[in-house]
Amino acid sequence: MELSKNKVAAKISWGEKCRTYDTMITAETGLVQNKMAARIRVAWKRLPSSVTKHAKMIYQRILASYLSSVSKQKRSDVTKQISLTAVVESEKLVNVILKSPAAIYKRNVALPVSLPIHSLNDQLPYNDVHNNLHYLLEKTTGPICRFERGQLTTFSNKRYENYMPDSCFQVLAQDCTSSLNFIVLLKKDSSNVMRSMQRLVEIGKDIDMRYNEERPTVTINGQEIARESLPYNKDSFKIELKNSNKLVLYAKEFGITELNFSNMEVELHILNDYRNRVCGLCGQANGDKRNDLRMPNGNLNDNPVSFVSSWTLPSQSCSDETGKRIQQLDKHSNSG
Repeated sequence: MELSKNKVAAKISWGEKCRTYDTMITAETGLVQNKMAARIRVAWKRLPSSVTKHAKMIYQRILASYLSSVSKQKRSDVTKQISLTAVVESEKLVNVILKSPAAIYKRNVALPVSLPIHSLNDQLPYNDVHNNLHYLLEKTTGPICRFERGQLTTFSNKRYENYMPDSCFQVLAQDCTSSLNFIVLLKKDSSNVMRSMQRLVEIGKDIDMRYNEERPTVTINGQEIARESLPYNKDSFKIELKNSNKLVLYAKEFGITELNFSNMEVELHILNDYRNRVCGLCGQANGDKRNDLRMPNGNLNDNPVSFVSSWTLPSQSCSDETGKRIQQLDKHSNSG
């Protein structure tokens, strides 16, 4: 089985000084002969006699009768681990492989319903299973920030009203480490038309998404990309047009799992690795709502209005509803 980066492991130790017994539990996804697969494995060095006794009892009373009808192969060596692997053979067939300490069991399981493999593939951004598995894992477990109809929901699920002055960029989110891999900016013009700017610092790319005559357009470093030229798939990122009214950016190499842009909504998904290393209107993605309203200087602010202003970039054309210029409250620097 070829393993992907999608792997989670936990070690449990107990006994005297936590050294008498230990168990390692691993869950992972990957490929078996270029087919999607998942595996759970439990390995140990030593277990209490009570645990092994109950395990044998469960096997004899529950599993033995079922496994008697399953293809069985004795192992040449006895191992101290159990693994269960499921390989997707087709939309209606899954190959299940159980490896016990003494034997290997294999069985093809017919599913009562079809797995939506082909329809799912049509919605996935990459051409290979490895990257698509990584994308699915990150999108389902990674932090999400959403701005819709004036309300912003942070990575830690805190909600507040985001007042947007006309024609002035706000820092939605950015990598606040010294790497500064990405910056996502957001603004609206006097006609309430949304605009989003993504800067991929490492490769010097500015991706400008906006609505022009009720149609989404995208430019890269000032060069407009024709709609018929989408999807754009170069320079370690990809841009798609979906349903004729939404632009989607994929830039996992720079920390962005997915960014959805339409005239009504901006939704940003970042990698799990960027938890607690981002800043901006979306917060720090550390799971603590109390830390979300942190300004560029590192101070917390319980006032959403002044917090939003602190992440608003000053501009000569940027004014609030009273016509006064919006001034930056704090120097924009890495807050760590």
